[in-house]
Amino acid sequence: MDRNWEKFYNKTAIQRDMSKKFGPVKIIGKNGFKQLIRGVQKNLKNGMKIIDIGCGTGHILMNIYRTTKKKVKMVGIDNSSGMIKVAKQKSKGIKDISFLLMDAFKIKFKNNTFDIVINRLGAPPKSYKETYRILKKNGLFFLFITDKEDWKEVRNLFGFKDYFGLKEQLKMLKDVGFTIKKIHRFSSTEYYRNIESLAKVLEIIPFKPLFNRKKHAKKLKEYKRKYKTYWGIKSSQKRLLIVSKK
Repeated sequence: MDRNWEKFYNKTAIQRDMSKKFGPVKIIGKNGFKQLIRGVQKNLKNGMKIIDIGCGTGHILMNIYRTTKKKVKMVGIDNSSGMIKVAKQKSKGIKDISFLLMDAFKIKFKNNTFDIVINRLGAPPKSYKETYRILKKNGLFFLFITDKEDWKEVRNLFGFKDYFGLKEQLKMLKDVGFTIKKIHRFSSTEYYRNIESLAKVLEIIPFKPLFNRKKHAKKLKEYKRKYKTYWGIKSSQKRLLIVSKK
């Protein structure tokens, strides 16, 4: 990971974990998080090993742990020491979950180690090659990422770069050797209480270039003028869940 990105994730770790306090007050549609967790749960069997690549503060694995009766071992890895610190605090005393500081491009596990891999990085092919390597034969890969039109209004107004779309992701996965099993697309509209709440969220999103409150002050005012609604400040969300098999 680039050192600038590492600093960004370390800086925003605690803020990310508190994002529910200033997050959207209303969501219309599905954002995919519940569907990801349910998809993983349906395929769990006792004795399985799961890894979450780019685990952040550990909320996905913690949700799976709280809602499954299966006896499984879970590992979360992230290249941000700040994220891992928060994740370890949340999982303190739970022996079946471990969080490790590790690079997604250089995963320190042997070949064919895990039954299920979760990845939310939407990273270049090198990360997918590592995912393929550590996944057992017939193991499942849950790739949960942003689609091209995620944060559409924000990216268009602020000039942030596009994400990879479905077509690009499928090509990268197939090139590595994965067989695509299922594709789910999720759309939702989020409404924030005020422009200040939205700004706090934008500060923890890895846009390119990064959002800067002072630099983008005029754009924030314009955004409020264009997208203020009865329910709050509007933002469109688009996400992909691609399930692949080794």
